[in-house]
Amino acid sequence: MWQQNISLNQLIESGYMLCWAAKWTDKRGIFSRSKGDEDFLTCLHALLSEADAVIHYNGQRFDMPWVHSEMLLAGILPPSPYKQVDLLRTVRSQFRFPSNKLDYVSQALGLGHKTKGMSMDDWKGCMANDEKSWKKMLSYNKKDTLLTERLYFKLLPWIKNHPNVNLWLRELYC
Repeated sequence: MWQQNISLNQLIESGYMLCWAAKWTDKRGIFSRSKGDEDFLTCLHALLSEADAVIHYNGQRFDMPWVHSEMLLAGILPPSPYKQVDLLRTVRSQFRFPSNKLDYVSQALGLGHKTKGMSMDDWKGCMANDEKSWKKMLSYNKKDTLLTERLYFKLLPWIKNHPNVNLWLRELYC
């Protein structure tokens, strides 16, 4: 409903998270869950509570408010505090690309591209529990997660608000 003039009586169904994907930067493997999974939110809550920092692309304004809304509606308390490193904010403040979209910036830096061909039909397919659509969506999420990680390491020297990792690591880093 962003930048639309839709009254509440026109709302058929509220938006919700379909799925999520995440990984630790120092480990292989991706965690992912979809709305139908029993531990959909509890697994994400556990990961967020364990994290010192969460790295995302437009996550501060988009993803995390959705996550927090889902948790609040499910009666889940907030996760333990964590820092947020939003790569979109770094891209906007440090550079002048023709587009600030993850796909454009990643391709411009030679890091790869987002999954092609995701359509509204795929989103609707997930909502209708279509197995083929779900497979495509989860693959899309996992590829976005890996692309975001590659972009993070490329942008790391440019990130002004990066948390001091010396606070929680045994080795000294600079």
